[in-house]
Amino acid sequence: TVILGQTATVTFSNTHLGRIKFEKTTNTGNHLGGWTFQVKDYDGNTIKSLSLDCQSQEEGLIVHAGATLLQGIGGSITANVATRAEHDKVSLGVVWNSNPTGMFEGTFHTQATFGLDHNGRLGINIKADSTRTVINNSEWQLSSFGLDITPERISIDRLHLEGDSTQHLSAHGTIANNEADTLKVDFMGLDLAYLLQLVKFEAIPFGGRVSGHADMANLHTEQPYINANIMAKDFTFSHGDMGNLSAQAHWDQENSQLRFLGDVWEDTLRTSLIDGTLDLANEELWLDIEADSLNA
Repeated sequence: TVILGQTATVTFSNTHLGRIKFEKTTNTGNHLGGWTFQVKDYDGNTIKSLSLDCQSQEEGLIVHAGATLLQGIGGSITANVATRAEHDKVSLGVVWNSNPTGMFEGTFHTQATFGLDHNGRLGINIKADSTRTVINNSEWQLSSFGLDITPERISIDRLHLEGDSTQHLSAHGTIANNEADTLKVDFMGLDLAYLLQLVKFEAIPFGGRVSGHADMANLHTEQPYINANIMAKDFTFSHGDMGNLSAQAHWDQENSQLRFLGDVWEDTLRTSLIDGTLDLANEELWLDIEADSLNA
């Protein structure tokens, strides 16, 4: 039963994600009441609460949203979002923090402008302010950057995320169906295990600090161009210490898979040769690791 001005509660069971509870309060006037509910996410973490508040005012539509995600015993991440839509512009601000404090926290502010090109297709220009954030207990500084998004291309203007003097991630260039448009990515000192955890690739554990450079083109097509040179310091495979990895990777267009060749070194001694392929479509990894005790 739903009564105007009162809270209505609906519950039902989901065989995959458990119980979901919805609560809705409807206010009068042009102020819309907020929704709150509890549900487990894909990884089984409990979303403690979610709220949504919308207001239509003379200067545009204003939306406030908040959520708390429970992680493990006593851990949680809380995020609050505020956005304003006015004419052809949308402003967005996000603030997030974690409990225990220090694991994840930060702010993000951006403005998007919408427009039509000469063919009547929608385009978006995004400008983001510089900001500070904490990711997995490490402090990072995000420089101001820009994005231009159209149906045919995505242009990234000087995206740069920097930790201490030994860690950074930079991207600049264009993603389009044209070999002349290239996206260049530089990275240094990134945690390989954490990166693989983010993309849900955890079948075989790898570790180490990766640095390198990658050039990419034609990413919208079935035959992309990818070429990367990678160094991994203190490289580990299946929790075993391997040494330092030096590898080259490229996209094998004939077989539609990522091919990589690498050497593992301990000081000046090459200990292993690695030849492998990664099939993203079928989520398959093939590795041939050959022991080598010859001096370089």
